[in-house]
Parts: sequence; structure tokens; C-alpha cells
Amino acid sequence: MISSIFTIATLIFCLSAILVFDFVWLLLKSPLIRFFTDKPGTRKIHQQTIPRAGGMCIAVVFCGMLCLWKFWAFGGFTQLPQLCFEICLVIAAGMFVVGFFDDTTSFAILNRAKFLLEFVIAAEVVCLFGIKFPEINFFGIVAIKNEVLLSVISIFWMVGVANALNIIDGLDGLAGTFVCISFATVAILAAHAHADVVAILSIIVVGCTIGFLIHNVSPARVFLGDTGSLFLGMMLALFLMYMAALPREPFSIYTALLIAGYPILDVAVAMGRRFFKARLAGSGWIRSFRAIAVADSEHTHHRLVYRGLSHSQATLIIATLSATLCVTAIYTYLFREFKFALVVYMFVVVSLFLYELNFFDRFIIYIRYILHRTSKKRPYRIGVVDADPILHHALIRFKQRKFSFDFFSEQDLLKSRDAIEKLQLQAITNGDEQFFVTATWASDTRKYSRDMIRSVLSEWASTVSRLKIRI
Repeated sequence: MISSIFTIATLIFCLSAILVFDFVWLLLKSPLIRFFTDKPGTRKIHQQTIPRAGGMCIAVVFCGMLCLWKFWAFGGFTQLPQLCFEICLVIAAGMFVVGFFDDTTSFAILNRAKFLLEFVIAAEVVCLFGIKFPEINFFGIVAIKNEVLLSVISIFWMVGVANALNIIDGLDGLAGTFVCISFATVAILAAHAHADVVAILSIIVVGCTIGFLIHNVSPARVFLGDTGSLFLGMMLALFLMYMAALPREPFSIYTALLIAGYPILDVAVAMGRRFFKARLAGSGWIRSFRAIAVADSEHTHHRLVYRGLSHSQATLIIATLSATLCVTAIYTYLFREFKFALVVYMFVVVSLFLYELNFFDRFIIYIRYILHRTSKKRPYRIGVVDADPILHHALIRFKQRKFSFDFFSEQDLLKSRDAIEKLQLQAITNGDEQFFVTATWASDTRKYSRDMIRSVLSEWASTVSRLKIRI
């Protein structure tokens, strides 16, 4: 029995891969391909026009395999339930329509309209078909059981995972490699939980993606496009929710988050990075939150390429991280008593990975900035010798809390020694140049010319907490 199931699964995998490979090859040779071209841009890494029609081929072949399974049952294998058949067709058809208008050069769709259609499809799956998280439990500390709240979370989960996968599709072979790893993990765990339908569907997806990856490895001849990334992302979110709702051996929320971990992590870090970047630039809270949705070219794959890695090398590194997350997900599912330790372990690994890519820089700068603003440490007192009116006005009007200024002439320094000692300042003069006076509580007295202090204050204005004046 096991050997026959393995044989059928292998045939399904090979058939899916061959069909997608041939479909993409035929589409690349046809004149229709000119309607799906993706031109280079400021945020795009590729340097030549490449079609983005791979996702449509995957969606079409997947639907064809569904119909083949539904009406032929793969030679007597487990019958495809009507509910699964309808849900998969709804997602495939909906994402095909949404992505088609975005992938073609003849049509255009607004991002708001695209998001609205995604939410409609996700709401249909959750509300009409009843596929959602049955419960969300965080280590027994917080448990969410409210049906309405769970439905809302499930809808945002589907839309979020779909768009997260769309965002990481920025390198040759990256999104496809992640899809293969994540769906292979789902297939393994589904087979262990005797969820044969999810296992076979995952194998079909892996087979379709492998057929596409042959054309997508660096240098890519075709891209996945929004159709493929949105469709595959929503299918992954659907399978994880379905596995979480199993009556026997369901997924935990940690297992689902780890399997879909890399795109979620990349998007979450990007949102935090954009927020802190806007705050450090002086934007208010509202503008900083709006900046979260502004696209940039500082994602994980961008930073790896900017460090001199090739597309293949960067994809291999991210694939290793994703595989590590998926292996951890398997362990959290099989050894649930160790899930807390495993999650903490992966948190440390991911944190070190992000630290090496300097993702925490702006966060650390912002924390230092907040600590400086909230600290009660008195400012450095700096005396200015013979300041001209412009410099005097500039220092008085400059808004900052790190320095306080006292202004003197050379006559004051010569005649009023008591005043200088009372202010605990030391005078520094050198010919005709004007110097600042440093406070006596400093361990080392150093002098700053007017041009030097102006450049320092300019740096202070742009990056507040990076400023370090050693006096």
C-alpha cells in the first residue's frame, strides 16, 4: 500500500513538473509573451526585459491536475473532496484574475483594488467555506477563541502570506525555492497526520514549481509574476490553516509561522525598518506609520546582493535559512514538549542573521535617541570665545539638548578669571582662531574650531544619537 502511494505521488509530481515546464517553454516561444514583459527599474535587480508569465502556467496546470484528480481519482487513489476542489478553484481563479491584470502590459490595476479583491477571496474562503484557525494559543499565556476575531485573523493571515511571498520574489529562483521548501514541509507533516489530500495537493504544487524553476534559475528566462506569487502564497496560508483545524494532531500556530517564516520575517523587518527610518528623519507618528507601506530596495535579498553575492549565492543563503525554519517547524510538530526551546533557538539564529545584515542599526539608533531625550543628564557646557553675530544667533536658535553655550570675549577671559572658574570652564586660545571652551569635568580637554563644531552640529541634526563629542 505504501509503495503504491509513493508511486502515485511520484507520478503526480513528475507530471506536474513536465506540464509546467512545457507550458512555460511554449509560452516563451509564442508571440503572446510580449504582453507579459517586465522592464528593469530602480527597485528591480534584473538588467533586461524578462516576461512574468510563470505564475499563470503554474495556476493553469494546478487547476488541470485538480480536475484530473476529481474526475479520474488518480487511478483509484483517495477521492478529492468537493470542498477542497471548490476552495482551490476559487483561489486559483481569483488570484489568476488579480495577477493577470498586474502582469500584463496591456492592463493596469490599482494596488487598492488588488488588495480589495484579495480580501474578498480570503473572506469567501474563511466565511463561506469555514476554513480558519480554530484557536490561537501563545504558550498558554494568551489564547484567542473568539470566532469573529479568529475569522478576521484568518483573513489577514491569507492576504498577508500571499503578499509576503509576492514581496520576496526579487531574485532569480528565490520565491520558487521557498515555495518548494515550504510545501514539501507541509506534505511531510500532512502525510504524518494522515491528511492525504493536503499531502497530494502540496506535491502537485512542488511539482509545478520545480517545472517553473528550471526556467527561473539564474539567469532567469521567466518570472513568477503576481499571479504565481499571490496564488502560491494564498495556497500555503490555506494549507496551514487547514492543518491547524485537523481534529487529530493539528498544527500549532508556531508550526505555521515557522513554515511561512522567511517571507513573514522579511516583511515584518521591512516594516519596522521603514518606521524607524521615518522617525529618525523627523517624521511624526502618522507619517512614520504611512512610511511602512512605501516600497524600497533594502530587503534581505537586496542586502545580500549589495554585499557582492550573486543571485544564486543569495538564494542559497536564504533557502538555507528557510529550510532551517521548516526543519524547526517539523520538530515543533513532532516534539511539542520542546517547542518553546525550539522557538527560542530559532529566534536567536534569525536575530544573528539579521544583525549580520545590519537590520538593527536604525532600531538601535532610535533607542539611543529616545534614551537621550528621556535622560536627565545635564548638557555639555561649551563656552564660545569671540563669536561673531551669525555664529551667536545660530547657536542660540539651534534646537538640541546636548550642549549649552556660554559666550565670552577675550577681554572677559583676561579680566574676569573668577567668572571662568565659577563656570568651571577652561579657556583655549590660539592666535586669531576662535575656539570653544570645554568643561572641566571632561577627562581630556580638546579644542574645536568653529567650522569643526558646525559640522558636528550638522551631523547632530541628521543623526542625533550617533553624535559623540569626546571632551
